[in-house]
Amino acid sequence: WDRRPHAPVNVVCLHHPRGDVKKVSYLEGACRPAQWSEPPAHRWHWEVPSWTAGITEMGSSGAGLFNAAGLLVGQLHGGQSSCANPGGWDRFGALAYSWDRGQQHLAPFLDPDNRNLETL
Repeated sequence: WDRRPHAPVNVVCLHHPRGDVKKVSYLEGACRPAQWSEPPAHRWHWEVPSWTAGITEMGSSGAGLFNAAGLLVGQLHGGQSSCANPGGWDRFGALAYSWDRGQQHLAPFLDPDNRNLETL
């Protein structure tokens, strides 16, 4: 995983829409910081403006977003990408945000010894 707050480049999403066989979508290029429309609006997301190859579909929520080094940087929250809209965007909750914010943050689980690691 990689919790640094830098927009990831050349990312891959592995997902199983509605329990279907594994699908792979990838972006050659950079994600951009984004917000989700639901509260809290300040929540950090990484946006894939459109996939270079592949799409996501309903039922893919929670799928991992991996950077060029193969490290997890986010989880699919939602978007407009679909078979009917292959140029649609997707937004992924940023691990950088989920690390130490909210009631169920990830730091105690991914860094239980509190070593303050940024990547692993």
